[in-house]
Amino acid sequence: MAAVTDLELEFGDGVFRFRMPALYIDRLQRERGYDVTWPDGAQGKKSKPFGQIFREHMTGDYDVSDCLAVIKLALTAGGGGVVASEPVKLDPTKARMMADDVAAMWPVEQIYLFSATILRACTYGYTPPNTEGSEPGNETPPETGDISTSPEPLEI
Repeated sequence: MAAVTDLELEFGDGVFRFRMPALYIDRLQRERGYDVTWPDGAQGKKSKPFGQIFREHMTGDYDVSDCLAVIKLALTAGGGGVVASEPVKLDPTKARMMADDVAAMWPVEQIYLFSATILRACTYGYTPPNTEGSEPGNETPPETGDISTSPEPLEI
């Protein structure tokens, strides 16, 4: 199965799709940009590079506002999910409000880990586990090689 960039994650009272396409990465960069004074004295805003946002997340030197922006934008781009076995569509306003409500109850580390998961998926892709034809508890254990460090027993 090919890697995908969309994730379906438990969020609030259901399972919602999170995605971060290029258009939303651009929006993230602009929203999280810096106020600058250009050499001619004009005031403006400079985009925060996606690589910097990603690197900060991966090194643990993150900005919580960046994390919240990632969650909001990815939930908005995802467009919906499932609550109590019923499909739910999210418009951008409802997605932002839901992200604020749910994330407000989380500790900072959970916000960070959730946003880092989204960024990893949009950067590297994600290969969902193959669950076709398997029942919980009947999975085949992974094969492992011999990793013993003991020398072979000596024959006498």
